[in-house]
Amino acid sequence: MRLRSFSVMGMLLAGLFLLAGVCPLTVAFQGGESPDAAALTAAAQSLLQTQVALEQTVQAMTQAVPIQPTPGAPAVPAPTMPAPTPLPPTASLPTATPVSPTPTVVPAGEMPGVPGYARGNLFCRSGPAPYYPSLGLVPRGSSVTVVGRNQTADPDYWLLRLEDGTLCWVWGRWLEVQGDVAGLPVPTAPPPPPGAFSIGVKKTATCGGQHAVVFAVTNRGPKALESIYIKVRVRGSGDVYENPPFQRNQFVRCGGALEKLDPGKTTEVWVITGASDLSGKTLEVTAKACTGNDFTDACVERTPFIVVAP
Repeated sequence: MRLRSFSVMGMLLAGLFLLAGVCPLTVAFQGGESPDAAALTAAAQSLLQTQVALEQTVQAMTQAVPIQPTPGAPAVPAPTMPAPTPLPPTASLPTATPVSPTPTVVPAGEMPGVPGYARGNLFCRSGPAPYYPSLGLVPRGSSVTVVGRNQTADPDYWLLRLEDGTLCWVWGRWLEVQGDVAGLPVPTAPPPPPGAFSIGVKKTATCGGQHAVVFAVTNRGPKALESIYIKVRVRGSGDVYENPPFQRNQFVRCGGALEKLDPGKTTEVWVITGASDLSGKTLEVTAKACTGNDFTDACVERTPFIVVAP
């Protein structure tokens, strides 16, 4: 753009010099005489004034005339921005497949249960066997809620939920269940305590001419039993028989004895009744066994139970 402007200005200056009859490079003097200093000075000032006037004229013309586009030239269209590319639609997430909830096992203590009735006083125990500790007594005539049944060899133990929410096991001999028990759960029994044992009357016999009541004793606990005490009271007469103190650190039977009874093992224990034959008699039996001699270490005491001697 600047080169074009200077070219136009030069053409204008040349034209103006030609019209005025002045050559910018030389000055002609008449008569061929040598010019004096005054004439040269006057001529130089006149030339300088003429050049300044021409420059001012050209500058005024350049500012006054706006630059126009060349006639006939095609119009340059305004640049257009490309249309924005639409974003792809948001990808839809796959629908989650519903997961079936894991079936909830309802604890026995939270089940509705089956009604029951205590026909006698019931020892409420921590497990389904008489060698579990007693948690209390359910009095005869009490209404109870049965919420479980036993899974061991003895089907006569039932799990009760008491009014205060306590769960305990009772022997079914003195319990009347008043409903359908098919849907009751079979809870897992807690581990038996050390010193646990079961006892029952096996027979009556004689040893050395003396009568005896023979008991079968089984170690139900996790440790060996080393001492045992058995007391027999005859209903009606009130007579009491027991194994003597010197036999209580052994499991004495006719003709022999065991020093200890290992877990899971069964042995006989004979209680001598002397001249009394207790066959057919109703007996009230109390027993105690411990994992140490002289009734030390862990012990379990059986509450009195009633049997009829064979």
